[in-house]
Amino acid sequence: VAGSLCAGIATDTLLGGRMILVCLPLCLLCSLSFVGWGFLNGQGEMVNIMCMALSGFLIAGPDGILGGAASKNLCDYHGKSSGYA
Repeated sequence: VAGSLCAGIATDTLLGGRMILVCLPLCLLCSLSFVGWGFLNGQGEMVNIMCMALSGFLIAGPDGILGGAASKNLCDYHGKSSGYA
């Protein structure tokens, strides 16, 4: 939830609605976090929890943007009313 909220705030306030400028860095950082998690896997439970939390945060941001706002924008751009389900 925190990743989605932060990504939405960054998209709306800092980048003027340009969603790709938020999604691209988060996706790249997410890939790096999984690689890092693979290297740090045997370092203990707390390190695994922190790596899992970071990966979840970085996944939730693009998921919230692409799953919600981007699909609504596509419908709006093509003249469909967003009032339907």
